[in-house]
Amino acid sequence: MKSKAKGFTLIELIVVIGIIGVLAAILVPSMLGYLRSARIAKYNANAKLIHTSASMFVVDLYRDGKPVGQDTVFLSSTAGVPIAVANGVTIDLTENIGKAYGGYFGFLTDSLGLSVVCAVWSDFAVTADMVEIKTADEVAASFAQGKPVGVHPLRVGS
Repeated sequence: MKSKAKGFTLIELIVVIGIIGVLAAILVPSMLGYLRSARIAKYNANAKLIHTSASMFVVDLYRDGKPVGQDTVFLSSTAGVPIAVANGVTIDLTENIGKAYGGYFGFLTDSLGLSVVCAVWSDFAVTADMVEIKTADEVAASFAQGKPVGVHPLRVGS
């Protein structure tokens, strides 16, 4: 009496490996797109936090009779330190965003010095020319260029 060998044939294994390869070829690029989108959303959310916190601080200073300056760009100079300086005015956002905050940021005040026009956040040092409202495509391009920056608010259109 012959005993049947248990297991899979070589053809069955090759077919299964081929199916797994096709699924991986479809899923991996899709997952990388989701990771990139999540990273962009994180940077934009950090910029929104800076925008909101700086707006509250600017309003408080104005209310106290200490205007911050018109069309002024405030920049943080040290990663993880939520303090921005411009024209001798120091804005400490520690109370609103905490001490364990990473990254660099900058924000721009309006023409009256009463509110914040836009804010940016990055893992890299932010310069004054980076502090502007950008489109979602411009933010995505900054990631592709290796100098990612999040912005709030985003400009609609091109």
